[in-house]
Amino acid sequence: MSYVLRRSADNARMAAIGLGLRILGLPAVRRRALESLDHCGMILMFHHVGPPRPDRLPVNQGLEVTPETLDRVLCSLKAQDYDIVPMDEVAERLAHGTPGKKRFAALTFDDGGRDNLLHAAPVLVRHGAPFTIYVTTGFTSGLVTPWWHVIERATLAATSLSIETDAGTWILDTSNKRKKGQSAETLRHILWHSSEESREQKTIALARQAGLDLRALTHELCMDWTELREIAGLPGCTIGAHTRSHPKLAHLDEAAARREISEGRDILRDRLGLKIEHFSYPYGGAGTCDEREFAMTRAEGFATAVTTRKNLLNPTDGNGLTNLPRVPINGHFQQPAMIDALICGLPMILTQMNIHRKHLPRKVEPISVPGS
Repeated sequence: MSYVLRRSADNARMAAIGLGLRILGLPAVRRRALESLDHCGMILMFHHVGPPRPDRLPVNQGLEVTPETLDRVLCSLKAQDYDIVPMDEVAERLAHGTPGKKRFAALTFDDGGRDNLLHAAPVLVRHGAPFTIYVTTGFTSGLVTPWWHVIERATLAATSLSIETDAGTWILDTSNKRKKGQSAETLRHILWHSSEESREQKTIALARQAGLDLRALTHELCMDWTELREIAGLPGCTIGAHTRSHPKLAHLDEAAARREISEGRDILRDRLGLKIEHFSYPYGGAGTCDEREFAMTRAEGFATAVTTRKNLLNPTDGNGLTNLPRVPINGHFQQPAMIDALICGLPMILTQMNIHRKHLPRKVEPISVPGS
């Protein structure tokens, strides 16, 4: 499928999702949902919070929301009568149950972006809302740069880029906005399907072609240790682990995966002087973490570990505290009605119903036998 057709299909899908969220966000629909749904809470997932950037490409747009959207989320949680709790209390409520209490929500932010300190923290502190930052220590130390941001910055900076693939060298035209968008998505596909070592090499090569300083870019994007100590000292902040280098853990051998999990925690503990009890799996979806990794975080003594798999929380999740689902707050869906719909929980229920329906066996039609 050509880029134009693929982008048109993506835009149509986004428009359909947005329309559905706006409908589900209607007050009457939300009231009925809150009366009938039986979930006990949710863990909300954020990455970046910052003012709108008109120059950005669609490739990472879903990862960033505005401070106004974060404020809307908090207001919507309060209006819909949720308790906003730290991850420690999520574990307690799911593990032991708290009959009679209101639904609860926990706020989580992956990677350790500087914008969490600059733009998210003031909103969170103003609302008195507890929150958890899951930190990749390689980002904080400036030793690893988030490759998905390198793709966007390199594509914006260059008029052409080349990348080595199994099929040979690809030359990508990045001379205008449309071609930059197409190239960024192509590069994301290539790097996503690369091995950890190959992805790192490709990231460095793209940065070199575009004249990017990876350490400077990493510091622009991610908190350093001084900034991390500052946010850790804010009221309501919990620091969690997010590995050392942000790999797909399921693609590593067992020893390497264990090192990523344990060393990321140990570095945070030693540098910050904090007990690190909560973990977030990099990427966190199917194929990037599974039962082996869930068992590893359990064996390492983490109280909870979160995935990116979409769902609400129910008391039965107390039996799987190291594979908890979350509800993403997506940069493509920031209108107030959309936020209100996500907070009420109904979109997640409908999504799960659709997933289960897809896995139901198809109806088998009887075979017509001649003469029967």
